[in-house]
Amino acid sequence: MSHNLNKNWKLWSLVICTCVIGACLYFSKTPDESHQTAEQWYPIAPGSLTNTLGLIGHVEAVEQKTLSAPFDGVLEKINVQAGDSVKAGDMLFTMGTLELDIQIRNALSELLKTKREVVRLKNWDQDPEVHRLRRQVSIATAVLNNSRKNLKETTELYDRGIVARNEVDNLRLQIQTQDQDLKNAREDLATLESRADKDSLQIAEIAFLNAQALYESLRNMALNYQVRAPFDGVIVPAKFFGGDKSVIVESGQHISQGNPVFSITGLKNFKVLAHVQESDISLLKEGMPVTVSGEGFGNVSRQGKITRIAFQNSSDQNSGGLVEYEITVSLSPEQIKKINSIKLGMSATLEVLVYSNPHGIAVPPQAIMRDSDGNAYVLYRNAPHSSPVKRPITTGKSVSAGIEVFGLESGEVLLKN
Repeated sequence: MSHNLNKNWKLWSLVICTCVIGACLYFSKTPDESHQTAEQWYPIAPGSLTNTLGLIGHVEAVEQKTLSAPFDGVLEKINVQAGDSVKAGDMLFTMGTLELDIQIRNALSELLKTKREVVRLKNWDQDPEVHRLRRQVSIATAVLNNSRKNLKETTELYDRGIVARNEVDNLRLQIQTQDQDLKNAREDLATLESRADKDSLQIAEIAFLNAQALYESLRNMALNYQVRAPFDGVIVPAKFFGGDKSVIVESGQHISQGNPVFSITGLKNFKVLAHVQESDISLLKEGMPVTVSGEGFGNVSRQGKITRIAFQNSSDQNSGGLVEYEITVSLSPEQIKKINSIKLGMSATLEVLVYSNPHGIAVPPQAIMRDSDGNAYVLYRNAPHSSPVKRPITTGKSVSAGIEVFGLESGEVLLKN
């Protein structure tokens, strides 16, 4: 019994000693040390600050061209089909020129007519019709003058009673008729001469130039009856304008000028297209550097830049009513040469560098405090054992490391609890 009491007494003595020692250690800490353990100080130093915008895009060829019918006609021969690889200059299809030949002949006829009219107006005074009307005016004038002379002589004879009055009256009627004939001849000559003024000549010359341009245009069309590949690439089905339906063509089919026949896609240069929401589009500018990655890029980041930002929103690409704008990211030829496994349509991950400060300072948001006037400040110290001071700051961009601030140097800032 006494042995058990002695054992319990030792156990309680050990517990009491432990509590006393713990209390002494706790109360032996200085107030500063106790406060210090509750504070969190964040080290800061100048460094590179960046902010990026992540996007998802897809790969497209830089060189893409739809090959259309150069003029109305029949597809006489088709040399390729979708999926064929072609070299620049390879013949793709041949157009029949029957309809075009008719247009060329009609254009030549109009050209010759307008040319003849220009020559006639430039040499209008040598025109046979002008000569005829001039002779007619001259003859009518002479006849009228002769009749007037006869009337004068006959009137004198009548006054002397030698001739009858009806001879005088007949001559007067004859003069009236001849006078009207002269007026008509002069009007015809004036009308013909008026057609040869500067305005008429200019109109004729314009008509001639238009006829000449049409004739030469049709002749040039005829030279392109064989459509060839503009660059190395792969033949793909053409799409109808404004739709996704593919065009199906075959030999002997009549096709109108401008209608698509095939499309060709180059395989040497690529670009990446992505869509950006309207809330982010203001962050982007042409020329901004972009890091491109994805399986098609060998899982290696490639460097490119934004080369185009669409002016109009791509509403047909949107879902849920979002407004988005298409951007184009281009890679340098040196970067493209390093890519072997890329295929058209592959997805790509883009990181657009929208802001960079190589010597900036950033702090966590919880380090920024504001006074009663709304001015931003931090509690700052330049070394762990230095006294903290209130340092006014100016905030900048949001970056990956926190909030960019101005007005600080290397040291530490206090984080709010």
